[in-house]
Amino acid sequence: MPGRIRISSLRRWLVLGALVVVAVLTAAVMVSISLAHQAPKWWRTVRADDPRTVQTAVAIENSLWNALYKPREGEDGPWHVWVRAPDANAWINTKMREWVASRWELEEWPQELGEIQVEFVNDELAIGVRLMMPDGERFVWAVVEPIVDDDGALWLPARSVSLGRLTLPAGVLLAHARQNSEDYVPPALRDLPETEALLRALEGREPLLTSAEQALGDGRRVELVAVRCVGGRLEMWCRTHATPALASTDGPRDDGVRGVGSREPPGS
Repeated sequence: MPGRIRISSLRRWLVLGALVVVAVLTAAVMVSISLAHQAPKWWRTVRADDPRTVQTAVAIENSLWNALYKPREGEDGPWHVWVRAPDANAWINTKMREWVASRWELEEWPQELGEIQVEFVNDELAIGVRLMMPDGERFVWAVVEPIVDDDGALWLPARSVSLGRLTLPAGVLLAHARQNSEDYVPPALRDLPETEALLRALEGREPLLTSAEQALGDGRRVELVAVRCVGGRLEMWCRTHATPALASTDGPRDDGVRGVGSREPPGS
């Protein structure tokens, strides 16, 4: 009889333990679902229809173009510009939408794709998007490390990827996004080569741009040589070339510019 009592008590404890585990797991899943639908703490609301937002976007775009086209004869070293996150977000959600829709031949901006935002802090660049899905809005964002390598390519490998305030290893969530693209990528963007290129860049498999430069149309071109996120702004160092660059036969160039991320921005 005592043996049966002990076995009966053990069974009760096992059942109770199993119920507790189920309850904890259920609570964890519910919390995860809740966190996945919450905006990250750094998120700012951007009203694209606000005239002040459009005005800020136009001002930023004009300032950057003026810096690109500025005559720089006789300058050997790089020059630098910077932009704050709120100003960048104004441009991204107004002027950039027009540019992307035209370049990718979209009839209209996908309704599922809400705001796109960035944040710059401590050498990290956070890129997020608010998706409008059938089950409600969803926030997907990644923390990436912008790198310009010795060949002039721009890399954006993801350090982490998050659903709302739920952060997961980048590889796990990117693989999940690939397998369930209908839940994360609007139909108008799902089969575009640019979407695949962005995923591969976040996975660190290839650079986002093999040559980070902009032709000016007057025989010059501007090359991005270094980038750094610091103090809520994106610092960019560029070099203006009057003629196309010649391929180097002496190996990677080491002029101290590529590693400028460890220094204070010139002129700050």
